[in-house]
Amino acid sequence: MKTQYLKHFALTGLLGLNLLVASAQQDSTQLRKEVEVVKAYTPTISDAYKINDKPQIAAPPAKKPVFDYQIKTQPMITSFNVEPVQAAKMTTEPGEPLNRGLLKLGAGNYMSQYGEFFYNTRAGRNSSIGLHLKSHLSNGKIKLENDDKVKAPDNNNVAEFFTKHDLRSGILQTKLFYERKSFRYYGYTGEQLPDDQKEIYIPMWNEKQAFPKAGVSIDYEKKYDKRAAMNFKTGLKYQYFGSQTGQREHLVNWDGYFTAPIELMEGVLDAGITYSSTDSVYFSNTEKTDKRNQTVLKFNPAAVFDTEVLKFKLGINSYTVFDKEADIDYMLAPNTRIEYMPIKNVLTLYAGTDGYLQQNNYSVIAEENPFVSPDQNIKNTKYRYILTGGIKGKFIPNLSYGLQVDYANSKDQHFYYLQNKEITQGGTTSLYQNNTFDVLYDKVKQFSLGGELHYTLNNEMDIRFQAKYHSYKLDSLQEAWLKPSFESSASFYYDPEGPLRFTADAYFIGKRNSLIQTSHEDLDNLATSTITTSNEVTELHSVIDLNFGVEYQFTNQLSFWGRANNITFQKYELFPGYMNQGLNLLIGASFSF
Repeated sequence: MKTQYLKHFALTGLLGLNLLVASAQQDSTQLRKEVEVVKAYTPTISDAYKINDKPQIAAPPAKKPVFDYQIKTQPMITSFNVEPVQAAKMTTEPGEPLNRGLLKLGAGNYMSQYGEFFYNTRAGRNSSIGLHLKSHLSNGKIKLENDDKVKAPDNNNVAEFFTKHDLRSGILQTKLFYERKSFRYYGYTGEQLPDDQKEIYIPMWNEKQAFPKAGVSIDYEKKYDKRAAMNFKTGLKYQYFGSQTGQREHLVNWDGYFTAPIELMEGVLDAGITYSSTDSVYFSNTEKTDKRNQTVLKFNPAAVFDTEVLKFKLGINSYTVFDKEADIDYMLAPNTRIEYMPIKNVLTLYAGTDGYLQQNNYSVIAEENPFVSPDQNIKNTKYRYILTGGIKGKFIPNLSYGLQVDYANSKDQHFYYLQNKEITQGGTTSLYQNNTFDVLYDKVKQFSLGGELHYTLNNEMDIRFQAKYHSYKLDSLQEAWLKPSFESSASFYYDPEGPLRFTADAYFIGKRNSLIQTSHEDLDNLATSTITTSNEVTELHSVIDLNFGVEYQFTNQLSFWGRANNITFQKYELFPGYMNQGLNLLIGASFSF
């Protein structure tokens, strides 16, 4: 029966398959029909169904453990004892102690005696004091140009006491000083005279002169702070200056230099006031000896623009002079400068204008020319403008150079000359010679060209050379008396390893012309004769002064040294009639402690 069912299913399946094939094999000609497509098929994707319910996992309930504990304390007994540890001290290797004092003693020809003492020490954490004493005496003879051998003593003494205080805001320094220079008017020009005639015909022959100077100065400089509204330094000075011939000068000076930032620039003010009173000086306008009182006010404002490459300054210098014997005098001068540094610390170009009032106080002139007439009363010199241009820099790190050209226009420039008097009386003519100098004044236009070289090698060697050429154009005088057209100087210092140290220097001053003016007066014919003058121009030889020094360090504290001046034995006169010393030798020892 089971076999019949299977046959029945098989017969039915075959019959269905035949019907399907018959249906697929219809008339194939009906497939060749034109079909018109209405539009292109565009597929679409149905929206997916979103599941809105987020699955969540239920967290099991948390159970907080409960602790029940107690700390049972009891002392712990130990045998260890705590002891403090001492701090370690940082120490450096011991260095050589710095000496506080130096004593130098020496002697030489021309009966020279030399002594100098230095002492510096700290007077507190931020303060120090110093003392300087010096004495150099010579009492030898000098042979003049006319072969007259005369005594020419020259004594110089110095005493200075310094203090320095490093304050929180700045540096305060004080100085007490005393100096004394004494000498004789030993020189004269012309033919050699016997001593008895010198006393008659040379009014100041062999007269003693001494210039004592004493005073005190106080200086304060604020520590520089670029954020401060103002930085400054200022100083106050009192000085007394006298002479053995009766002149006395009292001088009080205050100076201040202030700087303040002004936007992109810096404001600068250089201000000061100087009061001087000198008695027993000669006034040529009144031909009387009187006291000179003078006050000079200085007020020099400027603005400075400074960058790494370019620096520019624009200002004006102003001076006002109050004089007892003259009207109020004013002076204005430009103060400008521009510096351009195309190569930093190697090349700098600069140019500018300047001008100032040179105050010719009695003490200033006495230092410039000690053989000037003792009752001298020299006018102030006005440098109305000075044009400057130059270049400076370094060829190599150890070799620097500088070249500068100047053109100055000045008024009341003074020139020293000798004034003699020739008198005819009773048929005899006598010449009275002055060996002290008077002055002539003139307007001067001066051109100068100068250069400098400086070489250094660590602390072992230092070489410096300077030279300057001058050209003068005067308004009324024939020449710039006693002014050289060329001058130069050189210095050399060498400190090699070992006990020896060497120094040398040289000075050259070109030929100069001097003026001796003689007035002629005939007292036998006063009614008909007139006073006439004659000028004698003499040429002073060039100056070549070579000096050499050596020092031998025997121990750390003791050294021996020697100095030879004018080793070429040259005879020259800085002022007519006053010959210098020849070869000057000085040997001595130094002791530091």
